[in-house]
Amino acid sequence: MTEAQFGQWLTALKSGEYVQNQRALVNSTYAPQKHCCIGVYVDVVHGHDAVMIYPDDGELPEQSILITLNDGRYPYQLPHDRYAGAIWLLESAPELFITVGTVAV
Repeated sequence: MTEAQFGQWLTALKSGEYVQNQRALVNSTYAPQKHCCIGVYVDVVHGHDAVMIYPDDGELPEQSILITLNDGRYPYQLPHDRYAGAIWLLESAPELFITVGTVAV
């Protein structure tokens, strides 16, 4: 993703506009809808009508780590409230996600 997309994603995760979901990119049965951290990325970068498919284990190592942090799976015990684990990773290692010419997540 580009640096601009990364910034939009991180800002959206911190905004409080999204309610965290687990084990699915988006859950429309709630009002407001719930999104996992990757679902927030898809929504922010590709729009509300984008087709979202939740990767079981992630196609890339970065996805797997984000899924683990978002869903609160062992061994990560960071709080999975308000995307705390995902925000921690994104702020700690933005170079894992910002690329040129390809999409990392």
